[in-house]
Amino acid sequence: MAETDGNSEVKNNSEKFLEKVKFEARTNWGPKGLEYSENKDAAIDLMTQIISRNNSVRFFHFDEKKHTPVFLIPLSSITYPPLSPKFDKQDTAMLIDITSRNTDHFKRDATFPNLIVMSKEDTNDFVNAAKEDPTIPFSLLRKLNNGPFKREAGDAAKIDPGTHLEFFHENGTTSLSKAFPPEFNPNPA
Repeated sequence: MAETDGNSEVKNNSEKFLEKVKFEARTNWGPKGLEYSENKDAAIDLMTQIISRNNSVRFFHFDEKKHTPVFLIPLSSITYPPLSPKFDKQDTAMLIDITSRNTDHFKRDATFPNLIVMSKEDTNDFVNAAKEDPTIPFSLLRKLNNGPFKREAGDAAKIDPGTHLEFFHENGTTSLSKAFPPEFNPNPA
């Protein structure tokens, strides 16, 4: 289950993948509202590339067969000219876009874009591991973020992961994970 539930396998998997991350950028709530971690310009360029390749912002949708919410993670190669020299041709960018409800004092929702780049081989390992244990991406994000994603009040943001992860590959194929464990909390305090 989640990192705080004491499952050493999830901790070991996220620590293993933490070492494989070549580039990452996150957003979290700060004194000025939603703020980027370091690498902001490169991160925005890569996020824009992934969104444009997928022709729409499809990060959370309803599975057509079961009518259940599915959390999408688009995967993309890196061909944006100013950024391409920084990465290997086989590197893959993953965009993990999480949404929190009632994030500020106006009770607005906030989206926390998170970008992770790994080699193609490491990305394939990550996707295969996450298909078996869909809590791994959230555990990895918490490790990269050094704790929970926060609301304006400073407490942990309430994030709904849906029922499954779905990895959306740029060739149009998708792969679905196992269901999240009952009572899974993707962003524990």
